[in-house]
Amino acid sequence: MNTRSTTLLICCFVVTALACKGTQTNAGANPIASGACALLSLSDIQTVQGEAVSDSQGSSHSDGAFVTTQCFYRLPTFSKSVSLEVMRPAAGGEPARAVAEFWERRFHRSPEAKSEAEIEREQERAREQREVKGKGERERDRGEEEKEEAKGVQPTPVAGIGDEAFWAGNQINSSLYVRGSNVIIRLSIGGPDEQSVKINKAKTLVEQVLKRL
Repeated sequence: MNTRSTTLLICCFVVTALACKGTQTNAGANPIASGACALLSLSDIQTVQGEAVSDSQGSSHSDGAFVTTQCFYRLPTFSKSVSLEVMRPAAGGEPARAVAEFWERRFHRSPEAKSEAEIEREQERAREQREVKGKGERERDRGEEEKEEAKGVQPTPVAGIGDEAFWAGNQINSSLYVRGSNVIIRLSIGGPDEQSVKINKAKTLVEQVLKRL
C-alpha cells in the first residue's frame, strides 16, 4: 500500500470516529436539546410520570421584560404531558427587580389590584403558550386553567424548593411556580394524581431544573 493510500485510509478512520462520537448521547438525555428542553432529560420525565416521552417541542419568546424559554414534553397519555417554562429578565434590565416585581404582582396582590395592562399581558402570554402547544386538547386544558386563575383561586404556598414557591391550578391543569436567583420556573404537570402527589412530582422535576441552570 503506497503512502497516499495509507494517508487516505487513516483520514477515513478519523472522520468515522469523530462522526460516531458526535452522535453519542447519555442514557436518558434528550438527543437534541437546547433552551428549556436541555433542563430536563427524557429519563427525568419518565421516572416521575411513568411513561416515555413521545415528543418534545421547545420555543422561546420575549415580552420586553423577560425572555421565556419553554419545552413541552408530550406523553402517550396526553393528559399526563409536562410543560416547562423558564423566565429570565431581558438583557439591559435589573434582574433582581424584574423577578421581584413579577412575583409580587402574581402571588402577593389580589386579582382586583391588577391593572388592565397587566391582565392583557398575562392573556397575551397565555395565547402565545397555546400557539406553541398547537393542539386542541392542550388549548382546552389551558383554557380551563386560565378560568380557574381568573376566578381568583388562591395559589398554595409550597415549602422546600427555591426562594419561594406556589402551586396554582386545578385537578386537571396544575402548575408549580418557583422563584430562584434571577429566574422564575413554571412547571405544569398533568395526570389523575391527587394534588399532594402532583406537587411532589413537580418539585422533583424542578429540583433537576435548578441543578442545571
